[in-house]
Amino acid sequence: MIRWQQLHKWLGLLIGLQLLLWIVTGLLLNMIPSVWFSASMHQQQSASAQATPISLQITVSINDVVRLSHLPLSDIELITILARPAYQLTQVNGQQVFVWADTLQTTTKHQQVLSRVSLTDLQIHQIARASYRGDAKLAPAKALKHDNTMPVGTLMITANDEVDTRIYVNRHSGSVIAHQNNRSDYQQWLLMLHFMDYNSENGVSFNHFWTQIIAVLSLIFIISGIRLLVYQLHQGHFWPIKKRPVTINLYESQQLIAQISAHSGCMLDNINKHANAQQAKGLITECGGGGQCGQCVVLYLSTPPSACEYDIAKLSKRKLALGYRLSCQHIISNADLGLSPQQVSQWYENTSDVNQ
Repeated sequence: MIRWQQLHKWLGLLIGLQLLLWIVTGLLLNMIPSVWFSASMHQQQSASAQATPISLQITVSINDVVRLSHLPLSDIELITILARPAYQLTQVNGQQVFVWADTLQTTTKHQQVLSRVSLTDLQIHQIARASYRGDAKLAPAKALKHDNTMPVGTLMITANDEVDTRIYVNRHSGSVIAHQNNRSDYQQWLLMLHFMDYNSENGVSFNHFWTQIIAVLSLIFIISGIRLLVYQLHQGHFWPIKKRPVTINLYESQQLIAQISAHSGCMLDNINKHANAQQAKGLITECGGGGQCGQCVVLYLSTPPSACEYDIAKLSKRKLALGYRLSCQHIISNADLGLSPQQVSQWYENTSDVNQ
């Protein structure tokens, strides 16, 4: 049972900390205006990909695309990238490929193949500038490393403004993937804590491994709590309420210092209830009656109850044989209990009256 209690305690600490994070981050996300977190405060509509004007020269037909792509396609769309015609090819699996619509490439074997879009750093910088609203200087484009949240071929351009805006442009599509800044990073960080998604490389998601782990641990926490409750009920800590009260006599060095009449509960609770009525401290414990600190030990001057596993874990064999028990682990009974001088000193620390 001690192991169940330890398990319940540590699970309660872990789940309680996560619950605290959930509450705090939820409050912050609701109290701070969403405009403050906005990643598009310097973003304007980009002209990188638009409907294709009829006047543009298109030399690669759709039939050519189908014949030369060698891909299982579900959709073909004609667009422009920097005023140049291109095809957006969508595969059956959802992946997209972009090829130029005004030219084909010739291999060393003199075979014609589709010319895939691959923009230069200068062109990417041009697209980033077109998507940025402001006069801040844009840094040169940098390739991203090990970022699973962005498509392959995405580059980052940083603006020297008040929120350090970052513009992400894809080399193979000419699309502005996203605008981000320091404030949107704060929002992402709060969302990460709120949803317990600590693997930021996959993007914030609610259905992930850590949510499942916390759910399993919460279930174990509930089961361990029920197990401890059943144990307490079996020990008689909550019932039955005795029809006739029992008398508990407290002694120090054979001198009666208190007489307690009790109907239910454990020895420790009734002793401290009596002490509180006297405005005294009673038996001070660190674990609150959980059987962990061993500070509520008393000496049964008459026949002691059978030692439980908490008694055995905290008390020596000699003390157990003498009749020492943890008062938090034993229900009330007619008993004479001996207190140590230190316990008596703490008992009357707040009062000058000694009831006898």
